Amino acid sequence: RDRLMALREVDALTMLRAFIQSQCDGSQKLAASKLGCTPQFVSLMVNGLKSIPDAMLPKLGARRVTVAEK
Repeated sequence: RDRLMALREVDALTMLRAFIQSQCDGSQKLAASKLGCTPQFVSLMVNGLKSIPDAMLPKLGARRVTVAEK
């Protein structure tokens, strides 16, 4: 069973930066190719100007989960 861990947007950003460093040798261009977006979009995400899309989270080892409380 998958372990769930609550992540904030800043945690996803940290995961993105780690992905770029560890899986792409620090290259945003290579990260863009692996993530299926443009290098410009990777730059916008890294700089916090765009949110990381839900569809991209699994490529970073994460997923968005919504929890409702009563």
